[in-house]
Amino acid sequence: MLLKKKFLFIFSLYITLKISLVSTKYCGTDAQNSYTEDQINPEDVDFIDCCMDLQYDKRTHTCCDNFLYNGPGRTCCGKLLYDPTKETCCDRQIHQGASLSCCASSIYNPLEETCCSGFIYQGLFSCCGNTVYEPKNQTCCFDKIHDGANLKCCGKKVFNEITETCCLNWHVTQGSNLTCCGFYGYDPQYKTCCNGHALTDGANLQCCGDYGFNSLSQSCCNSTVFQGANLQCCNGIPYNNLMQTCCVRKVFDGANLLCCHTEIYNPSTHKCVRLRKVPL
Repeated sequence: MLLKKKFLFIFSLYITLKISLVSTKYCGTDAQNSYTEDQINPEDVDFIDCCMDLQYDKRTHTCCDNFLYNGPGRTCCGKLLYDPTKETCCDRQIHQGASLSCCASSIYNPLEETCCSGFIYQGLFSCCGNTVYEPKNQTCCFDKIHDGANLKCCGKKVFNEITETCCLNWHVTQGSNLTCCGFYGYDPQYKTCCNGHALTDGANLQCCGDYGFNSLSQSCCNSTVFQGANLQCCNGIPYNNLMQTCCVRKVFDGANLLCCHTEIYNPSTHKCVRLRKVPL
């Protein structure tokens, strides 16, 4: 077989050399970029190509890795021709047998074997990194095999989406169809998530920093929860504006008072003149 191929190659090269001598050479160091009617027919220009320094007609020859063969549109395997109906080419090597596939530089039968990252295994499997696994009984996550089918990956872990919830592709929480709050799953009917990572017991709460609070009975000042509803904030301190006044970041007893520099005054008895409180 090898001698036959060498003979065909030498014979093909001989024919090609004769052809190239008849026509004007435009390949290699003596290449010419223009054609004249007596050199190449304009209708043939699209079919003329170079194989190393040799000019050839693609309608009559095939070039494989700078080696020229008789016959158009033939299949190359490196520098050699091969018949894909009878042979398989892998890594520039010809192997006997069709319908085979390449596994790195080796060949294998995909109907009977499995190739994973260049390794061949007997039997039909799925790949998990460099090895194989059986999807009917196992699950592969990040190249690690876990026992159990129909599981899902949560990072490098597996979880059952019927009974568990995966958050941020990292942490698994018991319970299905939960809402994620950072790494943890929760049920909004019973808890509130604040700042995307902190949970507070109780549903439909408002957030105060990382904490949830009930606005019907609590107030929030500077991310701190205080008892008492509808309170206002004065420098982070809650106060009742119906009974108190905030002035210069301080709380003073008395409602509807006004600020005059660092003091407060009752507008019904005093006024502020040049930052000083004076009687009316």
